[in-house]
Amino acid sequence: MVLAIRFVPGLEGLSLSTGYGVIEFLITLLVIILMALGFGSLFTMISIRMTNMESLMAVINLLNLPIMFTSAALFPIAIMPDWLATIAKYNPLTFAADAIRQMAFDGTSLYSLELDILALLAFAIIMELICIIISRKALASK
Repeated sequence: MVLAIRFVPGLEGLSLSTGYGVIEFLITLLVIILMALGFGSLFTMISIRMTNMESLMAVINLLNLPIMFTSAALFPIAIMPDWLATIAKYNPLTFAADAIRQMAFDGTSLYSLELDILALLAFAIIMELICIIISRKALASK
């Protein structure tokens, strides 16, 4: 992140908030880890059932792109159509993007930081538990 802000051409207007420090960096890292745990578990559940790598990559992309495009990570919820805004408000990627924006940049947020982290924690725990159950069943049947 530091290298991108410092050395990537074209990011002259991008700057971290004045209060961004070690605590904010650690919270940002926590948000990224929770999001990675949740989505990693989701894609692990899928990969356990797949038989070849090509099909797995197709299914992951089939899920990955709609998840990204139905979140507030790329497009503000305020100007989305109502049906898309409803989906985006419950998308885990929206909670992650909102939390990171709160930590790194000055501006408005959709939810409180606590709600963002709690939602990501719930998402990660639920996905992990389902993944454990599916993994155990798959390994027991082999």
